[in-house]
Amino acid sequence: MNSLSRLSSSGTNFFLGLGDYSYSSSTTGDVWCGQFKAQYNNVEIGPGNHDTGEVTDTSGTRSYERYVAGCSYTLGSQLTCGPVTGQCYGKEYYFDYPSTSPVARFIMISPRVFNVTGVCKTTCNAVVGSLCNDTNGCWPYNTKDLHWNWTAKAIDSARTAGIRWVIVGMHKVCISAGAESCNIGTNLFNMLVSKKVDLILQGHDHTYERSKQLGFNSACTAFTTNSSYVVYNSNCVVDDGSRGFYTAGAGTVVVIGGTFGSGYSIVNDPTVHPQNAAEAPYFVSLMGTNTPGNGHGFLVYSVSASRIDIQSNFAGTYQDSFSIVSSTAPLSASFTYTPASPSVGSQVTFTATASGGTQPYSFNWAFGDGSTGTGATTMHAYSTAGSFTVVLTVKDSGSPQQTVTSQKSITVTSPPPPLSASFAFSPTSPQVGQAVSFTASASGGTQPYTYGWAFGDGTTGTGSTTSHAYATAGSNTVVLTVKDGGSPQQTATSQQTVTVTSPPPPPLSASFTFSPSSPQTNQQI
Repeated sequence: MNSLSRLSSSGTNFFLGLGDYSYSSSTTGDVWCGQFKAQYNNVEIGPGNHDTGEVTDTSGTRSYERYVAGCSYTLGSQLTCGPVTGQCYGKEYYFDYPSTSPVARFIMISPRVFNVTGVCKTTCNAVVGSLCNDTNGCWPYNTKDLHWNWTAKAIDSARTAGIRWVIVGMHKVCISAGAESCNIGTNLFNMLVSKKVDLILQGHDHTYERSKQLGFNSACTAFTTNSSYVVYNSNCVVDDGSRGFYTAGAGTVVVIGGTFGSGYSIVNDPTVHPQNAAEAPYFVSLMGTNTPGNGHGFLVYSVSASRIDIQSNFAGTYQDSFSIVSSTAPLSASFTYTPASPSVGSQVTFTATASGGTQPYSFNWAFGDGSTGTGATTMHAYSTAGSFTVVLTVKDSGSPQQTVTSQKSITVTSPPPPLSASFAFSPTSPQVGQAVSFTASASGGTQPYTYGWAFGDGTTGTGSTTSHAYATAGSNTVVLTVKDGGSPQQTATSQQTVTVTSPPPPPLSASFTFSPSSPQTNQQI
């Protein structure tokens, strides 16, 4: 069963044609569309170089307008045109699908396909040195040009409208492990990757190629070329695809699907196309003429609000499948701050937490007094007393980007009076070994207070009330240190001299004896 027969029984809603429909000059657009639509009606098209007459061999039909008319737009979704004179469908347009509560925007563009507007009266293509410009019906999609800008805005407006998926289709390629160079130029390709379009669908190379998920970071800021072939940079890979699924919003996946019916090219063969083989590490799955079990066919994309599931439908034993899956949890954020009751001039520490969405997150703070901050943890000191509403704004790295806010009210009090401390002790003239009671008092600052004692003889104590007995006589400088519970913390000290005396000698006493105890007259005692 050929590809078209299997497509007609696939149960899919529509087919995206990415160009090079006919390789016979006798099978012009009206003929091809009639044959195709006899089995499958909803085919929405973009041009290939074999369809416009860019290729000048006998396969060039030079009748693309016949494709546009013969394979006219059939979906109920509104079609939005690019900056194209005349008929935009089939050349540069987008539609949101389904028409009610759409979940995906399909953007069809035509970078560097010559004669897409049918203006060439003679041969026009890059091989003969024709310039890619309006005169030759060719749009280069250079940075900030008319068509580049339109494509960028089509992507951005889909995000703004809350459309979950952005899928960009075109004929020519940029990265490939088959036979083609970066035909579309890195200006366009870098923009698509920087905007994290979910899928780039391409044809041109007669292969099946599914890339790893690509994205930019500090170690990969753009794709570059050497002699028009993309240079491999492993840092541009954000997900190697080994799990069988990618996280939505983390990057871009490229699918080259030149698989419907024409002969295959070789993939990843350094002896035939060494420049393309050097790009092979960008890909997870490759099928070409040198792949066991290869067969013609197409890919089925099942698109919902939370995921895209892709399954190949090839005639051979080689098959591929993968998914792009949204983060299961929406982005959420909260924060705490300490101290809970700050005073003017004290440092307040704010700590944010975030979950869901797509990491990494960005954190921005508005402290309610006109000042701002960034980072998951930040500090701020208020210069006046009052109540302030602190707003935390968290953004994720998904595409479309999620944003959440969290806010709390914080009350800042006037600074407390200075902390002061004093103490008394009893008895005032203690003796060695006698217990001395020390009683502290504190005021000002912010309660609660902590009390520390140094008794002057090398020993210490704690608490607002404590006692101590000295082992030797002498003068001892007692130091009380009090700290409050504020932020910043205040400290006050108080000291007094305690003089310890030795105990007095025991009281004087005297006694005597006599003998005999009962003397007689004139007897010596």
